[in-house]
Amino acid sequence: QPGVGQGTTVSAMDGMDRGAAPGPLRLAVLLASVSLATDLANAPAPVLALLDGGVESAVTTHPAAQFHPAVDGGRVVYADNRNGSYDIFMRDLSTGVETLVVGDSDTQQHPGVSQDFVVWEDWRGTGVKIRALDLRTGVEFQPQVGGAGVESHPRLSGHRVVYGTNRNSNHDVYMFDFDLNAEVAIAADPKATSHDPDIGGDLVVWQENWGGADDPDIVMRDLSAGAAAVSVQITGSTAAQSNPATDGVRVVYQDVRHGNNEIYMYDPATGVETRITNNAASQRNPDISGNVIVWEDERHGHSDIYAYDISTGTEHRITTHSSNQVQPSISGNRIVWHDGRNGNANVYMFTLAGS
Repeated sequence: QPGVGQGTTVSAMDGMDRGAAPGPLRLAVLLASVSLATDLANAPAPVLALLDGGVESAVTTHPAAQFHPAVDGGRVVYADNRNGSYDIFMRDLSTGVETLVVGDSDTQQHPGVSQDFVVWEDWRGTGVKIRALDLRTGVEFQPQVGGAGVESHPRLSGHRVVYGTNRNSNHDVYMFDFDLNAEVAIAADPKATSHDPDIGGDLVVWQENWGGADDPDIVMRDLSAGAAAVSVQITGSTAAQSNPATDGVRVVYQDVRHGNNEIYMYDPATGVETRITNNAASQRNPDISGNVIVWEDERHGHSDIYAYDISTGTEHRITTHSSNQVQPSISGNRIVWHDGRNGNANVYMFTLAGS
């Protein structure tokens, strides 16, 4: 199969027709002057250097473990076991104040934060459910979803959260809109399994398997199309694509078509898929915000955080410590991750230069 990263345009209709032709995706190109059809396999290797002028700092230093960090603007949330079970904490970066969002003897994990809400996966009570805190009122609540079963791995953008659920004896993706107080089925095909959703603005992406676990693809839906919105498969390789993320403009994911995990990017406005990394080691768990893609990278024998600047086409090594740095999350000029350099899991942050 030809490398899609070699400037190949992937039609929104390729590989999927859910009964109606998808309307045009109303997503703007962030920088129209930047060519997104670059094949990094044929381009000169970028210089691997620390991003000049950026500043690294510790978000947490507690001797307990902090996992699953997420950042939005000036807030970072994470799971923390200092009280004997995993709770959700939040740090305000402008004041340095850390707040216990939810504490309970059961497990709370996989938090997300955006605008007025914090969400997380909550194990208390009758099963694993999505819960939320309204930062405007301080009120914690469980969204009134429409069925039983597990709800897991929430991802939040603005006032909408997406999550996985097994309520239909299958793996599906649903969304809850806090403004409408309503739940919407995003991917509930009984013939497919859907995992690992993410949302950015009006764009929802997830991993979906039709033919078996060995060949998952990335699927997206543009919510700005309203009732005309349909699910569109954006990858067509016979290898596995997984762990998608989006900022509402572009989509990134990991892909094993070259024999190891590499990072790819898809631009819905142009239909162009671009290979971002080209290294024999594994690159996993990407995230994107504006012109910057981040991921965890094993080329030095452990996991480091790397970043790619779309506007300049340059790759940068963010961390150099010999311990593992994993689970990166980016928002604007801030990158956060889970870091093992202190002998336990802490949260660290890199603030990009010029900010």
